[in-house]
Amino acid sequence: LRESEGAEEPLLRRRRIAGAARGVAVRAAWLLGAALLCGHVSVAEATSIRTRAARSHNVSTRISRIDSLLPTTQVVAPPGVKEEARPLPFAFDLILPFFYNTDPDQSLSGKPSFEVNPEARLTWSQRLEAPVRISALLDVNADQFTRRSDNSANADIILGRLRAQYESGRNDQQWQPFAYWQPNLIFSQFFAQRVDTWNDLGLGVARYLDFGPGLRRVAVAGNTRDAAVVTLGIEISGSRRFRDGGPASVAAFANPSVNWQMTPQWSFAAQADLTYRWFERFLDRERRDQLATPVLTLEYQPSERWLPRPGSGLARALGAPLVDFQVFFSRQHSNIDQARFRQFGLGPMLRTGWRF
Repeated sequence: LRESEGAEEPLLRRRRIAGAARGVAVRAAWLLGAALLCGHVSVAEATSIRTRAARSHNVSTRISRIDSLLPTTQVVAPPGVKEEARPLPFAFDLILPFFYNTDPDQSLSGKPSFEVNPEARLTWSQRLEAPVRISALLDVNADQFTRRSDNSANADIILGRLRAQYESGRNDQQWQPFAYWQPNLIFSQFFAQRVDTWNDLGLGVARYLDFGPGLRRVAVAGNTRDAAVVTLGIEISGSRRFRDGGPASVAAFANPSVNWQMTPQWSFAAQADLTYRWFERFLDRERRDQLATPVLTLEYQPSERWLPRPGSGLARALGAPLVDFQVFFSRQHSNIDQARFRQFGLGPMLRTGWRF
């Protein structure tokens, strides 16, 4: 009887953790929704076009950096967690980047500086009985520069995303339509005051092609990603943005990507976010922006020899550690001089994750 009870303890513990995580996710979603519905931020007239555009460019670049990183537990399973026929739906990541960043607002004053951008990310993904996968993301991150020209450079954000994507379960390399809602709350330093809100509604289509050793196409199946050495991807989409701190807009996106698993420990990823955005007429001006943000990421998975014994309490607490080195460049052209920017950054990041 005692042996039976001991065997049930891990299962019960996992259920309690999953239940608590669902509660946290529901509360976070409720708070995010409440913040979005609590009224408009009356800062549009008080904030200059230059400051508003610089903040938007900075946030857009950070979203590109966020999207360039898979959840840690999709890269490596946490020690002591066995692979299951039905993967655990939740993943929680902690990410700590250290960047040299020529933030657009900083560079105008000749003050490029080092940046610390601590980030916490909760993701959930579940394939339904219908050929649809539902996924959600909640990301909270703060931006801190060692030097800044004013507080607008330090923009803290809470990013949410709810996405529904077609997934047949038989061929994961086919074209997959998707729809999404992406709310984004932007705050001044230390989340002191909400200064902008974005609500993006979008439709798009995605496709990923997987290649094995010798760059031979992996045979069609429900899950070919695990056998891939190189993955080529493309996402094409369009969205409508509703915004408090500025004019509404529509945008078209193209996001090509390449992922290369060089060795069991080393991998390389390249992604480019290409955006053309049309703004509604605002303050008697029309605005059109073209933004290109390539992001390169080199990733290292530490050897098990350097980590605590799998299955130990320390290993579970440590999660699935990874070390990344990232380089990004962002160039925004606009028909308005105040909305033209260049930004460059590079540096290491430490991250770990857990799934449940």
